[in-house]
Amino acid sequence: MSVQSSVSAPSSLTLSRAAERARKLLQGLAGQPRLLEALRRAGFSPEEAALGVHLSAELHRLQVSGPVFHGQARSALDAQRDLAGEGMLFVRAVGAAMVRLGTPAALRIAGQMDPAAPPAFAVDTALSAIEQALAAGDAEAAALDAALARRGYGPERRAEMRVWVQQATGQLFEAEAAAPNAVDPAVPGRILEVQLALYRWWQEWSIVARARAVNRRELIMVGLAQPRRRSSTEAGVEAEETLDQRQLLPPVDDTEAASFPPAERSKLAA
Repeated sequence: MSVQSSVSAPSSLTLSRAAERARKLLQGLAGQPRLLEALRRAGFSPEEAALGVHLSAELHRLQVSGPVFHGQARSALDAQRDLAGEGMLFVRAVGAAMVRLGTPAALRIAGQMDPAAPPAFAVDTALSAIEQALAAGDAEAAALDAALARRGYGPERRAEMRVWVQQATGQLFEAEAAAPNAVDPAVPGRILEVQLALYRWWQEWSIVARARAVNRRELIMVGLAQPRRRSSTEAGVEAEETLDQRQLLPPVDDTEAASFPPAERSKLAA
């Protein structure tokens, strides 16, 4: 599906927010089954969802993790942050994908996914389970590998997450400190390219989500609207009015009401 827009080119500030907006949309849809189903009927296929995940992951890699592969050292805190965010999203996404695939190897992997575990342990366990299943090299392993690739978690992406685990647990610090400090000059241009693609992806599906949502709460949950906040004055006036109205109501004799049938009791209470 393609939604055409006549809006001018987005600003750099708008592009810089693309990843956060896409993340809110993807995570919010996971908890809004009615809206997700409405989007699916409009063309939001698993492949479209995977594209959003892949673009978000690629942008994150270029902005945060990319320098590692060009020799810049990173701290354990950086790696732990990556694992807590993108890494745990990987664990949850792989678990759901394996259940959907339904093969014995896939279900064994799904059984080892533990979103409640510490991020480094959860991601390491997930990667090890996948590597063990792929080592079989049979048709089931090929189907498993293809399912992961469709969701943006091919061999290169998994290798990158393995590096995160090693950094978070202190296994690569000496090698990184000794590496030359050089940055690939093509990275800034690639970042802009991915930002633009991710922004267009978010813009397309946010338009559809706004059109298919049935209430404001759904839009709030996917990051497309903000909760309305009442001022303290408005809340106080409402509380006083409610209190005044209650004071005007005559007291209800519960003893007398209890002798009536349920339907008559409801009339008395009214």
